[in-house]
Amino acid sequence: MPRTSSWSSTRPSRPVPPQLPSPNSGPAPAEEDPYSGAGRIRLVAAGRPVLWAGTDVPGRATSPKAGIPAAPQVTGSPWVGVWIDRNDFLHQQLTADGRYDETRGGRPHAYQGRFWIDGDRIDYLDDLGFWAYGEFQGDEQHHEGYVMKLG
Repeated sequence: MPRTSSWSSTRPSRPVPPQLPSPNSGPAPAEEDPYSGAGRIRLVAAGRPVLWAGTDVPGRATSPKAGIPAAPQVTGSPWVGVWIDRNDFLHQQLTADGRYDETRGGRPHAYQGRFWIDGDRIDYLDDLGFWAYGEFQGDEQHHEGYVMKLG
């Protein structure tokens, strides 16, 4: 005897999404505009174009280059020298060519890299890519929980 089932073997069909026109369909412009088109990069800063169609805008200064600034010359700076924390654990030498070299817990060259001073702030970039900062307060430098004075 054949089996009967109340389940229907026909399923309702899925709705078909509407077909959108492709970005390249439609009438072509009368003349080719070099500053338009799909996929072209545009950058506007402070309401003025900086990049258009992936290139610098003619007559405008070029956009700033990404990257890390060069270490400044700080010859004659009152901050150049060896800074030592209160417990004699951290010794940090700031050199006139914008480099630093730290001894921690008697371990020489524990951290080395570049530094930049802006007002009372000092920013560090370790040669391995680690960023840190500190602050000058009077004759002290506060850095990563340490309070140091020039030695």
